[in-house]
Amino acid sequence: MPLETLTDGLSAQLLYLGPYPGEASCIADMHRKSQEMRSRVRGHHHEIYLNSPQRVPEDKLRTIIRRPMEGR
Repeated sequence: MPLETLTDGLSAQLLYLGPYPGEASCIADMHRKSQEMRSRVRGHHHEIYLNSPQRVPEDKLRTIIRRPMEGR
């Protein structure tokens, strides 16, 4: 897998703890919160997995979810 350089600039970011299917509601919450703050999302969110489901129980999974935003 090739490495990719991300140049997001201003972003909303959170650390999600738990199984992957639960991430969808957090991503939706990030989008709602950005609208409340009158910030616009830019592009797509991406996820950074900090551990592996093969090594830790699902409730211990840690994922950084990052959503690029437009500057104000």
